[in-house]
Order: sequence, then structure tokens, then C-alpha cells
Amino acid sequence: MKPRVHLVRQVIPLPPLEPQIQLSLKFNIAPKVKVNIHEESLFAFEFFTFRNVEMIDEMRSFLKFSSEKQTLLDIGALFGIFSLAFTAGRPDKKAFAVEPSPAPYNILNRNISLNPKLKIKSYPSAMGSKNGKLKMYYDWMHLVSLPKSNRTKEFTEVNVLKLDDFLKNENIIPDVIKLDTEGSEFDIIQGGKKFLKKHRPLIFLETHTQLLNELGISITKLVDLIHSLGYKIYDLEGNLINDSKKLLASIPNYRVILSHKSLI
Repeated sequence: MKPRVHLVRQVIPLPPLEPQIQLSLKFNIAPKVKVNIHEESLFAFEFFTFRNVEMIDEMRSFLKFSSEKQTLLDIGALFGIFSLAFTAGRPDKKAFAVEPSPAPYNILNRNISLNPKLKIKSYPSAMGSKNGKLKMYYDWMHLVSLPKSNRTKEFTEVNVLKLDDFLKNENIIPDVIKLDTEGSEFDIIQGGKKFLKKHRPLIFLETHTQLLNELGISITKLVDLIHSLGYKIYDLEGNLINDSKKLLASIPNYRVILSHKSLI
């Protein structure tokens, strides 16, 4: 009779996994505008430095015409490049960055923490014409307002704040606003009419013709709202756009400056 063999299974604990290292990179947004950024921001930020001519022009225009301003409201901040550019090397300036999309908001906060000397405060919310909830769907990493007629897309609900109420409650008086919200620009301006009429901040606006149309808003309606608040529409070089309705309607995305007075 063969002897019975007893097998002993020895469990050897594995060493704990090393936490993923998240790199901090030095990034030059423009000459003399240097910041630290989280590695996940790099590709998106490069569009403002060499990947996209229109976005490069937008950043140059923003830095030029906002240079004398003190307080930025960055609506649709994504990873925060405009807030970083506005406050970098400028200890007297401050920015308030609003971003409803969870993943970009987290990266935005990492970028803020990597630049502790910069005065930037973030808010995880959408802006609109009234307070409440807003149905939004994902396009890439960021959220876009869901048209009422579209019942097929998967969506998520986020908090939405009326611009006038937000500024009053937070005691913020921006003298420059950057507004890039993928079709929600009409509702946001509508929700800030009281503040905009009184304080007349400079506004850097990106229009989204198709997304506006999906939400039932025409470019004509948007331009009429802008003009009703006393604003004129300028290109990124500071030139007045005379037939803005025709121009904006003909281009899917267009970057403009809204101002009560001439820029050049």
C-alpha cells in the first residue's frame, strides 16, 4: 500500500500594488504664462498652443483683451485652461471655474491643487436660466444639455444654477466671463440678464449653432438677446461684426467677444 501524500497549499501574500503615479507637467500656455498641469490635461491644452489655429487665436485674444480685468467667471471650464491662464503670474487676479462634468471637474481640481498660489475656486454645477435639475448627455468627457425632443440618448441629471442667483449668493462680480457650454449659452445669458445689464462684463463666447437648434434656439434669437443687453459682437481681433446673425448662422462653432464698447 502506497503511503498517502498530503499536499500543503502555501499562500504567499503578494506585495501591495504601487499607487498609480500621476504626473505633474510644466506647461507654457503662452509666453510668460507657465503653469503646472495634470498629465490628463496635456492633450486638450495642446489645442490652445499648436494643434488648432482657431483655439490658439482664442487664447491670444483672451489674454490680450482680459489683461486689465481682475475677476474671471469661467463657465464650461473643463480642465481650467482659461482660469489658469488668467491667474498665472498675477497674484491680484482670481477666477471662478464652473464645470458640471464629473471627470473634467476632478482634473480641474487637480490642476488647481498643482498651482496653489493661483486664486481659483471651482464649482461642480451647470448654469442656466433657472435653478433646478438639468438633463445632460455625454459627448466625449463633457456633458451637453439634452434636447426635450430626444428620448433615446442616455442621460444624467445635474444641478443647474441661475446665473444671477449664483453670482449674488457667492458674492462674485466678474468683469470678464468665458462662456463655452455646448449649446447652453442662450439659457445662461438669459439667467444672467440682471447682472449683465448692471455690470456689463466683457464676455468671450463660443456659439454652437447646431446644438442651439436642437434645443429649439436659433442664432437669431441668441443675437437678439445679446443686443437687448446692450452688447455688440466682435471677432477675436476686436473688429465689430456687423451682420452677426448671418455670420454665426453659417458656421457651426464660432468664437466671439461681447462688449458694450469698442475694443480697438
